[in-house]
Amino acid sequence: MQQGEIAKLADWLEAHKTGIADRSTKLDKKQIFKIIDALKIFQQPIITYFDMTEDQYDQAESDHKFTIEEGRHKLTEIKDRIMINHLDGTLTSGELNFTYNHETSIKDTYQVKVDLNILTYGLEVLGAAAAIVDLAEIKQHLSKDAAMSLAIAAYAIDAWQKRQQ
Repeated sequence: MQQGEIAKLADWLEAHKTGIADRSTKLDKKQIFKIIDALKIFQQPIITYFDMTEDQYDQAESDHKFTIEEGRHKLTEIKDRIMINHLDGTLTSGELNFTYNHETSIKDTYQVKVDLNILTYGLEVLGAAAAIVDLAEIKQHLSKDAAMSLAIAAYAIDAWQKRQQ
């Protein structure tokens, strides 16, 4: 994967957020999964985690940033999302610091715009990072739960788009 692909996808998402939210534009979740897999943050391809329960993921891969309410639910049903919202650090010493905050995509009902923001902002920050450091540096410093949040957001948006047709 070329480093510019992340920023290109973030730009596409920003330009098409309204269309995705009104279902006139289809989100290709596989593009998101491809980027996450290319970062090599996880031991397995990202789609293999979607059948796990929250507890299984928590024990196998999590860096414990997620707030897990009931561990028996499928990971794709988790309400908590970890949004990547900032990057700083010192490039000369290889120090990257991502900052995060918690978001909830399900209040009374599913909030597609929350997941769209998680994807767009997260990919914008990762795209900026990829423009100045190699992907191995990003892998070392990015939270697994934040990367999983990108995947779960893409999964949820796709499922929502299919359900509402």
